[in-house]
Amino acid sequence: ENSVVLYLSYVNSVTHQKAVAETLPQGLVLVEDFVSPEEEAQLLAAVDWSSAHEDVSAQKALKHRRVKHYGFEFRYDNNNVDKDKPLPACLPGECLP
Repeated sequence: ENSVVLYLSYVNSVTHQKAVAETLPQGLVLVEDFVSPEEEAQLLAAVDWSSAHEDVSAQKALKHRRVKHYGFEFRYDNNNVDKDKPLPACLPGECLP
């Protein structure tokens, strides 16, 4: 009937070469350690992850990542904000200048 051929192969290891960009894109400036470890901890602590507003479409789009939106609801179906749906959460004070 339906004949299927399955080929199996085994190797002890596969070489891994990490691609590294030699130069930065024009105009890009990399500022290492711009945020101190203390500032990082403060910023992360300022985000309220216990919000009752669960965005199911965001979870589908981002899989194992979390996102927190401020301002307006973000629509993942068209990659834009919905200006008719302002979000209740304000930007944390720690994020303001």
